[in-house]
Amino acid sequence: MSSPVSKLLESNTGRIDARDKLLINCNQVDVNQLMPLKYHWAWEHYNNGCANHWMPTEVPMTKDIEIWKSDKLTHDERLVIMRNLGFFATAESLVGNNLVLAIFRHVTNAECRQYLLRQAFE
Repeated sequence: MSSPVSKLLESNTGRIDARDKLLINCNQVDVNQLMPLKYHWAWEHYNNGCANHWMPTEVPMTKDIEIWKSDKLTHDERLVIMRNLGFFATAESLVGNNLVLAIFRHVTNAECRQYLLRQAFE
């Protein structure tokens, strides 16, 4: 008994025309065929996300660490920082889980999937 994915692969006779690509639950799909694009907005958002991305190793934290270890911050300032970091860490985890576990499996368009994975990475 063959799986739905293997049936889809067997029935695929070549490259998919961009006009036939659907955003959600497309029957005729090749999630690895990025070009030609149908949803240019998704690719633009993906590229903008790449351009705006930074890694923590690229930002010097030496002064921040010095301030944190010193007595320059009040108890209330430390509390605000810790609560904000806790909130954002939790919120980002929820967003990533939602994108990957709830939405990604329904999106069949390659450029839109690329953008969703970009968001999940951040």
